Order: sequence, then C-alpha cells, then structure tokens
Amino acid sequence: MSLLRHFSMAGSWTRLRMKKTGGSPVFIPPAGMMLAFVLSLCCVFPAAAEERTYYDRSKMTALETNLENFEWANRQKEAIINRADKWLQYDDERLRTLVPPPRVARAIVAHEKGAPVNGDALNKIGRYSWVISFDKPWKVTSPVDGKVYPSNDFSAFMASGFKDRSLLTGPYPDDGWGSSVDGEDRPFWFVGVYAHWSVERLLLPALDDLGKAYLLTDDPRYAHAASLLLWQLSEYYPDYFYEKQSRYGKEVQPNYLGRLLYHTWESNSTAQIVPLTYDAIKPTIEGDRALHRLAGKSPSAIRAEIEDRLLRTMANDIMDGSGRIQGNYGMHQSALLKIAATLKRSRKEPTAKQMVDWVLQNPSANRYTQIGLEDALGNLVHRDGYPFESPSYNIGWTRSLDQIVSLLGDQGNRILSMPRFKDIFLWPIRMTLAGEFVPS
Repeated sequence: MSLLRHFSMAGSWTRLRMKKTGGSPVFIPPAGMMLAFVLSLCCVFPAAAEERTYYDRSKMTALETNLENFEWANRQKEAIINRADKWLQYDDERLRTLVPPPRVARAIVAHEKGAPVNGDALNKIGRYSWVISFDKPWKVTSPVDGKVYPSNDFSAFMASGFKDRSLLTGPYPDDGWGSSVDGEDRPFWFVGVYAHWSVERLLLPALDDLGKAYLLTDDPRYAHAASLLLWQLSEYYPDYFYEKQSRYGKEVQPNYLGRLLYHTWESNSTAQIVPLTYDAIKPTIEGDRALHRLAGKSPSAIRAEIEDRLLRTMANDIMDGSGRIQGNYGMHQSALLKIAATLKRSRKEPTAKQMVDWVLQNPSANRYTQIGLEDALGNLVHRDGYPFESPSYNIGWTRSLDQIVSLLGDQGNRILSMPRFKDIFLWPIRMTLAGEFVPS
C-alpha cells in the first residue's frame, strides 16, 4: 500500500493517516477534512460495489469507518443530502434543462462595463456577482439594484428553434449572443452569463451532490437524477466547442478552446466531477426504467453514450495534444486518471492503461502542460521543489500532484521515492517569512 494516499473529489485534497482497526489498515482523515471522503455507506449492495471501479471496497470501508467514528463526517453527510434533495422536486423534463444546449453561448462576464444600469457598482462587487436561480431560467439579477436581464423570455425564443425574433421583446432582449445597448459597441451577454454560471453553480454541484447522496443513502431517486443529467450531458457534449460558442471566443480570442467551459475550467471542474459521479451511479442504470423510456435507449446504450460521448471525449481532448481540455500542470492529468479509474474494466480505446501511461510518460508532448509526470518533476520543477509559476499558482501544482499520486496507487510509488516530489510539499514552508508572509 502506498505511503501517501487520499480520496479526492471536485478538487479537494488532504493527507490521511493510517490506523489499525481489527488488523486491517483503514484511512482515518483529520477532523477538518472535506467530505470527499465521507461518501460512505452504511449499506452498499455487493453487486453495486463490484460494478464500481473508483469507489472500490477499500474506499467504501474507509468511508463507512468515518461515518461510524466522526461527527464531522455525519454533519457533512447531512449537508450533502440536503443539497441533493432540492433537485428531487423537479420532474425529468424540467431537470434535464439544467444542461445548457450547445447552441447557447457561454459568457463568464456580461460586459466590461458590468451592467447597462449601475455597471460600475456591479463591477466593484465583482464581475462574477450576478445572481442566478434555476427557478428563473436564463435570467440574471444584478446584486446592486435587483434589475433582471434580459427583458425577453429566452426559453420561449429557444423553443421556437431560435427563429421567432418577435419574441425578443423589451429594452434588453438577448437572443443568446448578447443584448445590444445604445452607445455600446459590444453586447451585454446576459443569457451567456446564466449559461456559464448555471454550469458552475448549479449543474456541476448537482451532479456531485446527487452522486454522493446516492452513495450515502442507496436511494434510487438520487441516482436517477444524476443519471438523467449525465445522459443529457452526453447527448450534447461532443457538440460543445467553446471557441465557437462563447463571448470570449467571439470578442477576444477566436481559438480559445474548451468544451462546456473553457479549457482550464473544463479540466478542473467538469472533467473532475463527471467521472466520479458516473462511477457512483452506474450500477443503477440497468434498472432505471424511467431513464430508459425518456432516452428511448437500452441500459447498455445509455452507458455506452455516457462512456463514449462524454468520458472518452474528455480523455481524447486531454490526450490528443489539442489542448481542448487542459489546465495548469496536473489538473487535466488528475482528471484523466479519474476517467481511467471509472473505465478501468473497459477495453475500448483509449484504455485505462493508455491514460495512465500518458500521465506518467507521454513521449509526444507538444507543450509543457502535457509532459509526462516523471519528466515534469525533473524539467518543470526547480531543485528546491518550487515550480516556475507564482506562489498561488504553484500551490495548484502541490494539490494536483498529491492527487495524481494518490490516484496512481502502487504505480505512484516510484514518484513518491523521488526527492523532488517531496520538495513539492516543502517549498511553501521554506518560503514563508516570519511564519505568515509570502514574497509577492
């Protein structure tokens, strides 16, 4: 067993200590640990455990132990279930609209000037500060004055096939590509802001919470909701091209790659959450008749769509050298290893072995972010363990490499033995001044 191991989800990371219970070692996390690792279950059916490949028996046993022994774990279990419960109030047709179609462009910010009214005040709060709600689809609300944009019913316009422009009513209508405002040479992307931030704040957290809630309760309602969202996302996923479907691609950089999100956030958000949610719920797809009816497909066809159109599209985007899914060093590598763990038993290419080999060695890298881990530790990290970026960005390396080695399991032992890998964790301590400050 590796000296260093942790269970991670959605970017969380931690160091776990070993404790003997009964004679078998289990992982006992510190009390302040994020629940990536309380996802555990008091009742896990053997058949389900056999079909999962990331959430294997060792992880489930450790997670059960956390719930049995720690109050913090049970508090986080309750919080996850409470968050997941809110998605059960929507019927399937409504819930699947949580996944934005590719024809709707995404925008991180609406406009450099913030908003048409009180824009400076909005920017002072933050360009990401628009308020969104699934109960107000395609609307964004200013945190400054409560004004709601756009002025038209975008759902109705979308239902017309994006054709009936008589539906673009009011002073700030948005057809999905922004709202033209007198005196401004660029539009305000209200619908785009909703599309982007609904993914970040609603869709991805929903997938994460629903998958965990199913693990924690064995309640098929959570699994069904998660499966529905995964299937809908797989229907759209190969048709997402961020550079063609975003404010940034249109107004700033026409080759700014990505899928649902731009390349860095896709690697650190979508590609981190989706594989593990699928692993959590995939045993339930066989018996989910409501999903079969809605999709009009067999269980095997639904699983194939999720695995091929969603997970393998992500894997290919990481491995093909295009940079379509690529973040800072370690982000896309950890995402790829989660995909590999989820598809461990599949023989389709890219296989889990090919994904692991790409992370460790990748002889065909055409940019530094694609260099294999073994070479990266020698060529991208200074002798003192300090990566070549700023202190804040370098902490990302520390988190990601910790996660990668944990995901590699026994194959990570050689990395663990490299002195420079140890130094990756020591440089933040070494550079701290007076116990508190970091050089700019």
